[in-house]
Amino acid sequence: MTVQVIATASRASASDASWHLDPLVEAAEALDLASAAYAVRWSAAQALSSVDHERALDPLLRFGADPASDVRWQVAAGASPAGLCLLPDEAVTVLLRLMCDPDSSVRDWATFTLGVQSRNDTAKIRDALADRPDDTDGNTAGEAAVGLAIRHDPRVLPVLKEKLTNLEVGNLYLEAAEELGDPRFLPHLRQLKEQGWGIDTGDAFYLDNALQTLTEVESG
Repeated sequence: MTVQVIATASRASASDASWHLDPLVEAAEALDLASAAYAVRWSAAQALSSVDHERALDPLLRFGADPASDVRWQVAAGASPAGLCLLPDEAVTVLLRLMCDPDSSVRDWATFTLGVQSRNDTAKIRDALADRPDDTDGNTAGEAAVGLAIRHDPRVLPVLKEKLTNLEVGNLYLEAAEELGDPRFLPHLRQLKEQGWGIDTGDAFYLDNALQTLTEVESG
């Protein structure tokens, strides 16, 4: 019955999750992770992640140390339910560990979930974000910069000074500049504008948003 409930829930969309939330949580909590097959573990983690409900968080976190990276990915991507700005300590602990995961996609989503989506702000979180701007995965590094900027951590300043002088800079660093709101970066952004950053890719709105925000800060 446990496997059947999990399989049914994993096939349901998040929009009709309410009817299977209670049995899904009960089944996932009863699952023996040491003996459960990979397909069952993945289905349970996927269903819990897709529900996007605070009650699914605790059973989802059980899968944070799963040997399969795509199961851990479900935890990294789903551990910040909508409407829950401050994550509980257990979720923070799991996400901090996943930020150092050997799989780059897991690191990326854990960094985004904890650093960008949540508003938790502790020394451990800031230090973990400060360790990631040199990550070999570009998205993870960029998300870390955004997370530091959201928290106005000064360790993001040298990162942005370096990245914003490069025409190949990714949009995440422009988001970080906007979040930081430091008008000292306006010359860098204006130069990118003059060089036509983002026009060919359709990403120019990231630059325009950052320019508008920092210009308002400077004038206000």
